Amino acid sequence: MHVIRLLLLLTTAKAAKVAPLPPATAKRFLVVGQPRAGSTWLTKYSPLLARCPGVVTTGEALHPLTVERLAPQLLGNDASAPLPLPDYTAYVRGVFEKLEQGGWNESSQPLVANPRGAGFKVLYPQLPKRGFGVDSQSALKGFLKYAAASRVTLVHLVRLSQLERFMSLESIRQGQIQYHGGDLRSSHARSQQPRIYIDPSKAYAWATKQAEQNEHLQLFLDRYCEKFGGTCLTVTYERLTSRNAIWAFAELRLAIFSESVACAPGASSA
Repeated sequence: MHVIRLLLLLTTAKAAKVAPLPPATAKRFLVVGQPRAGSTWLTKYSPLLARCPGVVTTGEALHPLTVERLAPQLLGNDASAPLPLPDYTAYVRGVFEKLEQGGWNESSQPLVANPRGAGFKVLYPQLPKRGFGVDSQSALKGFLKYAAASRVTLVHLVRLSQLERFMSLESIRQGQIQYHGGDLRSSHARSQQPRIYIDPSKAYAWATKQAEQNEHLQLFLDRYCEKFGGTCLTVTYERLTSRNAIWAFAELRLAIFSESVACAPGASSA
């Protein structure tokens, strides 16, 4: 009896797999990064990507609370994170389709007719983790295959200064700043904030673990993006916010749009 149930579950999961997104005029991209790595700034406020003419984005579409709110609209039923892989890909597809229709009330930009680019952010904890009979790496592998088939460019945003991330998170924990304060970058060191108190040994252990997490995902992306023929680009937050950021953004836009795309000059971020 248990064997029959298992076979039915596996058959249902296989049938529920979502076909790749059909070709569209809009170029699709996902920004994958750790919390407090600058992903909100890049996807919602950066003048040389998020605010390029014709680019429509949204923020943390896979946040657990957002998934609960949007699942009835995008999946046709109630659901909560973490989603099994078939539902996960269907949800991502729904987000892209809404954005490619010009955006909707979850997006950060006004409605855009025939957008040329659409994307959103995915944090490490929001990557697919489970499915029927698969472990987390198999689920992530399946999603990378889906992204490659759907021509979704994966932008791995890495913040080299793990200490700045730690300080930013500690500032939030100690109640000195909000998680997202306007369009400011998530750097504690670049903002005028009161002193915070940190445990050096705790900060070092945390930063070491986070750097290893970055490297592990980087190797995984390199391996399977090449295997599935996907487009993946790793870019550092530090390079995007440097004085020569225009060259980093040029490389980023080339990876996403497959051509050199000019953006109207915008005000630099605070």
